[in-house]
Amino acid sequence: MNELEETSIKDKKEIIESLISLIPKTYGTSIEEFPDIYTQCNIVIAKPFPETVGNEEEGDYFKMAKTFCGKEIYRNSWLIRLDFLRAPGANLAQAEDSIL
Repeated sequence: MNELEETSIKDKKEIIESLISLIPKTYGTSIEEFPDIYTQCNIVIAKPFPETVGNEEEGDYFKMAKTFCGKEIYRNSWLIRLDFLRAPGANLAQAEDSIL
């Protein structure tokens, strides 16, 4: 927990810049049948979890984080939704992750 940093919407630029390097490390660049499938994506949503309260769709993710992660984590976590341009089917199964 001592590495956890407080975040706010003011950190959005830094979060997005970090995602650009983290996404290839997390998803890789391809799978055997589909080279370069995860090399292009758009960041659809990037916002701190506390800012999702009141939004029906996004608020569900906040509730999950609150239930499973605890206050210190969810208060400093973000809802990140990715749209992989070359993998439209992956968006449904893999693209809705929260980055802690």
